[in-house]
Amino acid sequence: MDYKLIKPSFMRLKPLLLKIILASATCIFSNTKLFALDALKEAEDNRDPHSAALFQATHSTHPQERARAARALGRIQQAAAVDPLLLLLEDSNISVQNEAIFALGQYAWAKSFSNGREEEISQKIAKKLTSKSNSVIRFAIEALGKIALLKTPKYTLPFLKNPNPELRAEAILSLYRYRLIMRLRDPNTEPPLLSDETVNILASLSKDPSSLVREKLAYYFMRVKDTRGLKALLELSKDKNTWTRFYAVNALGKYASQESLEQLQRATSDLDDKIRTAAIQGISTLKEVHLLDHSLRGDPSFHVRMAYAQALGTAQDDPEAVEKLKELMLDSRISVRAEALKAFSAHSPPKLSLHLEQELKSKSWVIRSAATESTQYLEEGERKKLLLIALTDKDKRVRVSALEILATIEETFAYDALKKALQSEELSERGTAASALKNRKESDRLELSFNCYKNSLSEKWTELREELVGLWASEVSHETNEYLKEATRDPNSSVARLAAQVLEERDVHDFPTPNTQEKLSYSPYRSLSFKRNPMLYFKTTKGEVKIELFPREAPIHVANIVGFAEDKKYNGLPIHRVVSNFVVQGGDPDKTGWGSAGYSLRAEINPLNFQRGCLGMPRSTGFDTGGVQFFINHIPTPHLDGQYTVFGKVVNGLEIIDQLEVGDLILESRVQR
Repeated sequence: MDYKLIKPSFMRLKPLLLKIILASATCIFSNTKLFALDALKEAEDNRDPHSAALFQATHSTHPQERARAARALGRIQQAAAVDPLLLLLEDSNISVQNEAIFALGQYAWAKSFSNGREEEISQKIAKKLTSKSNSVIRFAIEALGKIALLKTPKYTLPFLKNPNPELRAEAILSLYRYRLIMRLRDPNTEPPLLSDETVNILASLSKDPSSLVREKLAYYFMRVKDTRGLKALLELSKDKNTWTRFYAVNALGKYASQESLEQLQRATSDLDDKIRTAAIQGISTLKEVHLLDHSLRGDPSFHVRMAYAQALGTAQDDPEAVEKLKELMLDSRISVRAEALKAFSAHSPPKLSLHLEQELKSKSWVIRSAATESTQYLEEGERKKLLLIALTDKDKRVRVSALEILATIEETFAYDALKKALQSEELSERGTAASALKNRKESDRLELSFNCYKNSLSEKWTELREELVGLWASEVSHETNEYLKEATRDPNSSVARLAAQVLEERDVHDFPTPNTQEKLSYSPYRSLSFKRNPMLYFKTTKGEVKIELFPREAPIHVANIVGFAEDKKYNGLPIHRVVSNFVVQGGDPDKTGWGSAGYSLRAEINPLNFQRGCLGMPRSTGFDTGGVQFFINHIPTPHLDGQYTVFGKVVNGLEIIDQLEVGDLILESRVQR
């Protein structure tokens, strides 16, 4: 359905006649099988911008339906949806305008989404900056930051002096976002730094009466290194607001100065463990580990003790580091013991090989994996012996650790092990081996990678094929061009588009039209619906967590996790990833981070921000690659906003989230609808 052709004649109809037609259409559509599932949810999940239901909702007399249509069009992210969104942008209803602005901002992530219309979209959104509604202005500032043209600062800078603190805060984030997205579009781009005058205005906001503004300012200088902001950061690192201090202390680790070091030292005694962790990491980054007090080994937070162990691993000039690490290897927390083992090994102490061989017999796969990683510090013969043991470990997570180390080893046995792993039926092993080929120099590695590609064409191996396309992209040759041409026929549209993009960048055009018709897979639970926000309970080895789910913002994500939980499929799965001061991640049936349930979810990006405790959906390269895994934030993470789906938030048990370690289990899940 072509909106450009239909809209003019449609809108010239008399208002009464228009209402009659729409009412009739509603009656007809409501009796079709399609509408057994919410029609807009269906259109969105099918990524169909030409859906009759979507067209109907776009022109509905009900603002709630028009707003829902705008949200769906924003998630579809196809060029055909730009015109109806521009139509909704001029809607008289504020909620509809807000949804349309947010949706158009989402079209900035890739040029293919808007078909090169960023300038046009940007100009039309910029007109909303004069709106009488602060919410419209805020959405417009955010969207202009995401559209990320060089003129973005011109639009947003005036709002740094706006009397509304929310608009001042959004303007700061917008100045960060436009740099982020310009780099995402082109990693070789280095967006220009702000003028001295602008940095002075930003720095003056360190005394802003609003804690929200000060927090976003600290975040800006954490994400954008600019030495002109150091004085403001030093002030912000003493702020009474926890998150302002947190971001400022994080940032100081990037700024080498005596004042930074002194403030970081003070921050190792902060009342908040996240700030203590950040301070240790900053001091380690600045290579001043000797300034850390050994009393930190007794800190009540295992995250702090982990950071201290990691820092000691870099202290090659500290003769006492090995003894300190021996103490930490006896810690009550397995995560601390694992990090201490790796840090201890980095000092290459006497009889390291014997020690690691003993640790490879540990009952804990976490320790065995750490011992495997630590073999990198051994001499060639000793390393080979222990890696061959690790490659036969009963736990694939240990075997994957071995493959990661083998990627950096030039010896023949390493390459032979990687070739064998390329035939593994375990996605994590085959995928890790495929990634390892990027670091190899063997003459047949590209041919080997293509054979692996041809043997991995099912849905299960999609992420692996993305890795292989990335390998071919890293090496320009006639051979890789031919492999990329083949990949434009890939059954998964995201892989095909990625291959085509690489060829176009190489100015190669004689390849088949890439497969852009995504082969959709669906959650078996997507028809579930909810009259109120359901509550999800995870009983873990550290305690129970209660999560409120948001079906209005992400109906299919919520239906999927509810169905998976009610079918007890999360029971027994581990927390497979924990990054201090970032996230915990779990829910992977493969237990490694590589797995899925055999289907993908389309992203349901919404205006909710990633606050501490938010439930989000991990993804691979493409937007629409979610599944049954999930992550939960330790901290607010604005750089994830607009890129990942928020579909819930912890309402009870945040302290449990902070205590979770890699290897902890989801013992039981239940749902209260």
